[in-house]
Amino acid sequence: MQGVKYLAPPLGLVFLVLGSLFFGVASPTEAGAVGSLGAITLGLVYRTITWKSFTENCYLTLRITAMIIFIAIASNIFTGAFLNAGCGQVITDLLMGFGLGRWGVFIVLLIIIMILGCFIDWIGILLITCRFSPPSSST
Repeated sequence: MQGVKYLAPPLGLVFLVLGSLFFGVASPTEAGAVGSLGAITLGLVYRTITWKSFTENCYLTLRITAMIIFIAIASNIFTGAFLNAGCGQVITDLLMGFGLGRWGVFIVLLIIIMILGCFIDWIGILLITCRFSPPSSST
């Protein structure tokens, strides 16, 4: 019975977030805010949250968010320089020159994205690879 005492609040928080998503009450961003507010409320109820821990967590969140935004901006700048140098057309011509057809080019692009995933964050990959794509062919 004591296990339910400790399991019910976090489980309720999960159901609150997922329920708001499934029933269409909140968007994913709003559901995240509901989860954050619920976690803060649970911290206050259990008296485990202090002003110091709250401010430290806010600074940590701000730092991680700034890193993600920096990656997005840097990859956007890289993509702009890459495309302005004409490299997008070179890659397009290279892929189309293989004569692999539509599915062959698709598989090659998936392999490239998989390799990029070993070194670059997903946001950088998304911004780099989605800015240019080979022209669609009728084959």
